[in-house]
Amino acid sequence: GDTLIIKDEVESGVLSDELKLRWKKSADEVVVQYAEAGKKLNLDGFKKNLLVMIPSSWILDELEIDVVSADSVVSLKNIEKIDWNSVNGTLEVRIDSIHSLDGETVNGDVDLYVSKYGPRELDLESVNSNVIISVPSNTSFTLKHDSVNGSLDSEFAGKVSGNKTFIVGSGDYDWDIESVNGDIIIRER
Repeated sequence: GDTLIIKDEVESGVLSDELKLRWKKSADEVVVQYAEAGKKLNLDGFKKNLLVMIPSSWILDELEIDVVSADSVVSLKNIEKIDWNSVNGTLEVRIDSIHSLDGETVNGDVDLYVSKYGPRELDLESVNSNVIISVPSNTSFTLKHDSVNGSLDSEFAGKVSGNKTFIVGSGDYDWDIESVNGDIIIRER
């Protein structure tokens, strides 16, 4: 569509005024807030989703998501960069092409599915979280990974350089993943 849609979708509880989402749009930025800032919120029995639908005519350069105890689902055609920070929430991205994904998570898995291109740059830090990346079979990347209590599982054939670098193809894309108590899984589509 051609309209920006931002709304609360209540799953349980009552949507009081202080629990209604807040948002503002400036020339080239939209900021969405879960609820009124600076208030002590009673969330007992309350659960809602924030739905943000971007007009198809918009070209997004960057999407920044900062969440606590909430999952993030992103479905787009193309984007230059996603910057994501989460505690107790997952990130699921379904995208045709992406240049850069940068994120930190504690207790939240990352599931990135790219159908055409990217990510050229990937920088993730995770604690108690699995990272699953599904990319086209012609993707060429160098993965530098540092994992404590986790493993690397790749459907791609590649070569190992040292004990923390995995190279597929000519290693064109630059990926860096640090993980504590979580696996890194790379799927070939």
